[in-house]
Amino acid sequence: MSLLKSIRSTFLHFNDFKGKSGRKEFWHFYIFRVLCIYSFMIPGAYLLLCQIGRELRSGIYSESLSRSEPLGTLLLSIGIFIMMVFFVPFLSLRMRRLRTIGWNPNLILLWIIPFLGPLIILIGSAKKDK
Repeated sequence: MSLLKSIRSTFLHFNDFKGKSGRKEFWHFYIFRVLCIYSFMIPGAYLLLCQIGRELRSGIYSESLSRSEPLGTLLLSIGIFIMMVFFVPFLSLRMRRLRTIGWNPNLILLWIIPFLGPLIILIGSAKKDK
């Protein structure tokens, strides 16, 4: 399955929590999602942190960062919006992937454990299909 077909398939099956998905489809969508989100979040955070550093060095700190660095705020907002758009399709893809590797889909709740939960699920997602 090609990259574009994987992405298209994931968005078309966003409400399918019962099926199965392949390893290739999961990792294509995962990498696409990470690149889309962080291509906006990292530059936005950088711009805002640079602005905060300039204001702290000059001794003038404004309470409203949106007025002082609108581009950084816009980039972070776009990144958060993309995260929300990808949330349900990625959730259904993770559940389908867990079912494909033979794990109980309820293990998706491990995702809420900081650091360890997502790591366990990502390592499990790399397993071969059963």
